Parts: sequence; C-alpha cells; structure tokens
Amino acid sequence: MIKNRIFIFTLFVFSFISIQVFPQMNGIYRLTGVPEMASGFNFKPDSTFEFFYIYGAVDRFANGTYAVKNDTLLLYSDKKPGDDFEIIEQSIKGKTYKVIVRDENAFLTQKVIAITYFGELKKIYEANEEGVIDINTKNCEKIFLQHELFPDEATLIKDELNANTFFEVKLKPTLQEVSFTGALLKINDNSITCNMPELFPPNARFVREN
Repeated sequence: MIKNRIFIFTLFVFSFISIQVFPQMNGIYRLTGVPEMASGFNFKPDSTFEFFYIYGAVDRFANGTYAVKNDTLLLYSDKKPGDDFEIIEQSIKGKTYKVIVRDENAFLTQKVIAITYFGELKKIYEANEEGVIDINTKNCEKIFLQHELFPDEATLIKDELNANTFFEVKLKPTLQEVSFTGALLKINDNSITCNMPELFPPNARFVREN
C-alpha cells in the first residue's frame, strides 16, 4: 500500500513538473541583436514548432516537434538531415571526379560546394557558372555536397565503397527547409540561445514575445 502511494505521488510530481515546464515554452521567440536578419520560433502547446528565417534574399522555414529536458530544448525537424541532393546518374568516367548540379534555377546550381575527404585530408571545391564541380584529384574517399545559400548538414553522395567518378545530381525541394534534428538549444528564463554557425552568429538569442 505504501509503495503504491509512493508510486502515485511520484507520478503526480512528474506530471506536475511536466505541466510546469512544457507550457512555459508556448509562444513566439524572435531573434535579437542581429542586424538585417529576421528569425523566430513558434512553440505550440501540442509540442510542435514552426520556424522562419529571412536574411537578404534567402527565406527558410522548418516544422517539427520539440521536447524539454532540464534547461535544454530538443528539436526534431520534419526534414531529414543530410538529404538536400538527389543523385540522378553516377558512373565511372575518367580518373578524376566531377559533379554536375541540375535545377530549373541556374543561379542556385552555382552556389553548391563539394567537400571531399581522403583520410583526414579535407578539400572544398566550388561549382562554376554551369553548376559543374571539377574535383581534380584521383584520391577521394568521400564526397559531400552543401548549398552555400541554404546550408544544412552536408549530403553524402560518395563513400569509400563507391567507385564512381561522375555524379549528376539535382536539388531537392526541401533545400529551403532547415533541419534542427540533433540541435541543442538552451533555455534561459524567457529566452533561448542557439548555436548553429551555418545560420546564426555564436550564441544567437531568441526572446519570447509578451
């Protein structure tokens, strides 16, 4: 009987803590202190969130769910990380490597970089005006692609087991979305701080609207 009472009391306390913690996140949090950049989160009572980001000509967004653990905010985006490019064709052509990026908007294909690895050696190659990335090396174990205007977790298109040297890829529609899966944000009273260097300056601060 005593054990049952302890269990019920513990369950009540846990529920009370949950009730106290989660509703505190409800509301809109806007980025502060970063000129010419507008961004914010909308945290909802059902543990879902919406995100927007405007910087220059770049507009981005995200949707997903969130959880609170102590002073840490965990975000789980609908967008799968590392999935911004789709391989259309791959084959062995030549002894060095080449990547061709396709999209209806030719300007976007110019803003892609290839990140290559050979052991611990890392090199970065940029696309030309035609969206072609010439990787002038015979020694390449991995190739990742990332967009400069819409940076997110880089997409792996070649690993050590892939012997192909030619890759034709296209941009996925999800490029504009942001993947927060795995991102950790810290809660500070009525604000949160976010460390995502690909999007924000260090310790970017979002303040809750009254």
